[in-house]
Amino acid sequence: MFLCPIIRVINDLAVLAELVAVHERFDPSPNSRLFTAFAPEKFRMPLIDWLMSGNISENQMEGNPIPNAHCKADFLPHSAIVPSMKAVFFALLIFVAAASANDIQVYFSPHGGCTEAVVENLIKATNSVLVQAYSFTSQPIAKALVEAHQKGVKVEVILDKSQRTERYSEADFLLNAGIPTLIDAKHAIAHNKIMVIDGQTILTGSFNFTKAAENNNAENLLVIQDPALANKYTVNWHVHEKHSEPYTGHVQPVR
Repeated sequence: MFLCPIIRVINDLAVLAELVAVHERFDPSPNSRLFTAFAPEKFRMPLIDWLMSGNISENQMEGNPIPNAHCKADFLPHSAIVPSMKAVFFALLIFVAAASANDIQVYFSPHGGCTEAVVENLIKATNSVLVQAYSFTSQPIAKALVEAHQKGVKVEVILDKSQRTERYSEADFLLNAGIPTLIDAKHAIAHNKIMVIDGQTILTGSFNFTKAAENNNAENLLVIQDPALANKYTVNWHVHEKHSEPYTGHVQPVR
C-alpha cells in the first residue's frame, strides 16, 4: 500500500531521535552534533520515551555504548533538529490516520447508502470489475454494471445457481447486455458478495446486491482500497471461474 513509505519514514525518524538522545547523553554540550544513519537494532528504543522527553533514561543506556563505526556526524545541532522532528512525526501520524480512514468505508442497511456506494464505485471504474453474488436483484447495481461495460470496462460476473430460477434476478439483463455471466454450481451455495474494481477496490460484506438488502435487511458493506488485498480476491475469483458454467438464461422453476 501507499502508506508503507510513510511508515518507513516514521521508523527512520524514530531511529534518528534515539541517536540524538544517545549522543546527548554522551555529549550534553550546547555544540553537540547529531548522529545519523545505520543505527543498529538495539538503539531502536521505545519511541514514546523520545516523544515525551527527547531523552533516553539511564536504564535504557545501560550496556549500550555508541558503536562509532556505525555512525557519522551530520553536523546539525541537536537543539535545532529535535523540535522539528517531533512536529514532522506528529504531522505524519495525522496524515497516516487520515489516509487510513480514507482507505476503508463502511455502510449499513436498511437505508444506509449501501446501494449508492456500490453504484458510485462502479461509476469510477476504468479498467475491470469482477463480481461474485449470491442473490442479484438490484436494478441500480445491474444498470451501473451495464453502463461500465458499455464504456469499455471489462465486467465479469459469477452468480449462485439460484439465479437461474430467481424470479427477479438481473442475470438476464447482464447477459443480454453482453456481460460474461457465469453460474457457480459447485457449492451448496455460492455465498460470496464481492466486487473487485480496477484491481484495487474491494466491496464486500453481508450486503447482497438486492433491493431487499437495501430496504429491509440489516446488512453491512465495506469499501476497501488495497491493491494487495484486491489481488487475493482476484485470485479467488478466478478459482471459482474455473469451475463455473456459462449462464444461458432464466429457467422456469420446476413445481
